[in-house]
Amino acid sequence: MNYLLPGFESTKRLTLILSLTRISSPDIISALTLHYTTSLPAERAAARHQIELSNLVRNQKKLEKVAATIESIKSIDWEKHQAKLTAAEARVTELEALIERASNYLNAIGMNEELEAELFSAINK
Repeated sequence: MNYLLPGFESTKRLTLILSLTRISSPDIISALTLHYTTSLPAERAAARHQIELSNLVRNQKKLEKVAATIESIKSIDWEKHQAKLTAAEARVTELEALIERASNYLNAIGMNEELEAELFSAINK
């Protein structure tokens, strides 16, 4: 699966991904940047920077490996975030039920109208 789309990558994102590789040739970096930020075909990007297409393709594969690793990490982080969000939503539901019970109890024993209005407002937000 390709994680990097020619013409759809920002220079900043590509620079960060490149920083995680050992790619250091300025011509290779320029060709990769040109390819991924402007959608210039790889063949033309290689020719423009006077490098062999095979060298560019080899470095594209390295970039894709790093991008795949980054996406895997993002997936793990997203799962953790979703679990925390689900737990927080459950807690909010629990607290809303508790507020409603307290409101009903206080209403039954004749609480003052100001407190009743505050509780009603809190429940209906």
